[in-house]
Amino acid sequence: MKNKILFFCPIPPPFHGSNYMSKLIIDELKSYEHFEIKHINTQFSTEIKNLGKFSAKKTILFFKYLFQLVHIIISFKPVYIIMVPAFVRNPFIVNYIYVSIASIILRKKVLLWINSNNIKLFYDSSGIILKKLIRNIFNFSYLIISSSSKLYELNYNFFSHKEKVITIHNAIPNVYQVKKTRKDYNVIITYLSNMH
Repeated sequence: MKNKILFFCPIPPPFHGSNYMSKLIIDELKSYEHFEIKHINTQFSTEIKNLGKFSAKKTILFFKYLFQLVHIIISFKPVYIIMVPAFVRNPFIVNYIYVSIASIILRKKVLLWINSNNIKLFYDSSGIILKKLIRNIFNFSYLIISSSSKLYELNYNFFSHKEKVITIHNAIPNVYQVKKTRKDYNVIITYLSNMH
């Protein structure tokens, strides 16, 4: 019997860390015969500059994705639903609604896959109601997948018990070997990322 997993998350475009990692793991798991994977691409923006901004089109997409979520849960009956919450005000509220419906109303095991590095900052700068929602989203989840143990320690160990957290490090699909042909050959490796 196959393990049914629903990924409810955006994939590129636009390209950024968490949606690219989502694409990699979805593609990888589809190649394993003991998993049955469904994916709802919850892409609200195709450009980085529009992320987190409100629009009428995004409101329509919100209801479209909500309908798809409920439909797939009822028809596909996934064992786990993996969601990638954003910790910016409006996207967070949208994610909160999705997580609440899936975990509380439809009683599914929601796994939060967290790549964000600004959770504590977001929490500290939020009002009382938003702070409660942030705590609740962690409580509603069945498991939290962190991209590093340090990310958990610095950002959300305040909201979630350690036994509920596992770490799966981000990775790249291919590693290229560089063969040294000359003694004076230098290799410069650059890592690009946003940092808080």
